[in-house]
Amino acid sequence: MFLEIISENFMTYSILFILSVLLAINKKTQIPAARLFPVGVAAIALTSISISASDHIDAILPESAPNPAVLTVLAIFRYIVRPCVILLELMIIVPDMKYKLIACIPAVINAVIYLAAPFAGDLVFRYEGSDFYRFRLGYTTYIVLMFYVVLLLFCSVRRFGRQSASKNIIVVAIVIISCITAVLELNNITPSYVEPITSLSMLAYYIYLSAIYQQEMRESVAEHELRIERYTLKLLRAQIQPHFIYNTLGVIRSLIRQDQRVAVRCIDDFADYLKGHIRAIQSNESIPFEKEMENVQAYLALVQADHYIDLNIVYDLRERNFDIPALTLEPIVENAIKHGISKNGGTIAIKTFSRVDSIVITVEDSGTKPEKITEREEKRLGVGLENTRRRLQIQCGGGLELVKRSEGTVAEIVIPKKRGDEI
Repeated sequence: MFLEIISENFMTYSILFILSVLLAINKKTQIPAARLFPVGVAAIALTSISISASDHIDAILPESAPNPAVLTVLAIFRYIVRPCVILLELMIIVPDMKYKLIACIPAVINAVIYLAAPFAGDLVFRYEGSDFYRFRLGYTTYIVLMFYVVLLLFCSVRRFGRQSASKNIIVVAIVIISCITAVLELNNITPSYVEPITSLSMLAYYIYLSAIYQQEMRESVAEHELRIERYTLKLLRAQIQPHFIYNTLGVIRSLIRQDQRVAVRCIDDFADYLKGHIRAIQSNESIPFEKEMENVQAYLALVQADHYIDLNIVYDLRERNFDIPALTLEPIVENAIKHGISKNGGTIAIKTFSRVDSIVITVEDSGTKPEKITEREEKRLGVGLENTRRRLQIQCGGGLELVKRSEGTVAEIVIPKKRGDEI
């Protein structure tokens, strides 16, 4: 008989076994609303056992046993427990204790009705021998079950639906198949499919919750990485600010020795530029290339104001309508002046052009032999270029390459035309 019970419920037990294995594997994983799944597995297993016991009551008990009474007890247990399987999930998903208590009311009413069945005559159900008869109040277990399934759909979508609407199809499918199964059993069409379908629905719902959990983890990791990248950008920009101020004040100091009126004008220009420079440092967004060029041209004007430097600037800007991370071009132009232009003068060429999938900016110096710079200046310029390279990569997926030629050095900035959201 034991083998007969196993064979009759093989599908149910197989699904419950798979679900139990998943629960054991993910025991330490905080999957949302999954804490009471073991109780649900046990409830379905006991329900299927009670059904099998009802079918084989004659083999379990002697012929003189009161079969109808035992069958009645088993039926009461089965019809009380069925809606509670779904109620267990609602107890976790429903946030407020007040609503939890309200959600329990239909299950309590259903339990009271079925507990009163032996004393209610022809109101709920009764057995005559092994024949089962259902009456008007005998349908409450199905009504409560379908009510809980629909309520589970509503609560699941409300709690998890914002994360991914597509995953809600799983819960909708559970509701549809559960309601169809309940209707079919009511009409005695597929009475043996209720427990397997309930088990399958529990497995599907667990998969749904696991998918939600995985998405939450991915979003959490992505948000954490975004915070790190934003913090990194702040550090990089913080390093650029004193570096630029130091360089510009050096230019003004040199001008004061030559022409104080020019120096005063440069100080005024520098004050205006510094306002925009600091705003750029504080912003996480890329800025229009034209704005970046205004910063570069202001810096070059300060440099050209130094009479000792005969600096020629060549512009070939074929592309202007694009965005660029703030303070990207100025460190490269400064590097070109420091390394490629001597005090006797030289040429800096700034060009922009388009490729198939990117915008390219080049800064090329004429390669005249520069004056020897100190190790400290060399290190500072290297830090500025490395910061620029990292900010381009983090903020827009771009890159920076330096190519040394026989007649100077070319710095090439590449900005992809199609890229993800900027930081």
